[in-house]
Amino acid sequence: MKKLVLLALASAATFVLPAVVMAQEVKPPEVNISGVHLNHEENQIVQYMSDDEFYKFKQTYELSNGNTLSLFSRFNNKYAKLGDGTWHRIVATGPNSFVSKDHQLKMEINLQNDDKVSGYLLMPAASPAVAGNDVTSVAYVKVVFR
Repeated sequence: MKKLVLLALASAATFVLPAVVMAQEVKPPEVNISGVHLNHEENQIVQYMSDDEFYKFKQTYELSNGNTLSLFSRFNNKYAKLGDGTWHRIVATGPNSFVSKDHQLKMEINLQNDDKVSGYLLMPAASPAVAGNDVTSVAYVKVVFR
């Protein structure tokens, strides 16, 4: 009889012990990745900008590297496009500053009274891949408006 009770307790322990272990929260290991990041979306508060306020920014700008930056809006969404590239959805972070939702662009556009523009644009510039390594590092280029 004692053997039967011990056997029942031992078999119950084999079912309870894995359940207790599984109930404990298992945290995945943390990995820190170093590198350059535009660091805009996390630290800056998105500000509402009406279509009327954004209207003065809707144009094509000449950049110091010979490229162009075009801004336009559609259905309360604002977009930026570099040259013939893809459109990036942007949000205002100030009265004259914007960031793209995909973390690819950050810009400040200062419109002056004499139809001149000053400011800057931060954008990624991929460096060539190292031979035998498919990983490319990303550096950011600061371009000014002309």
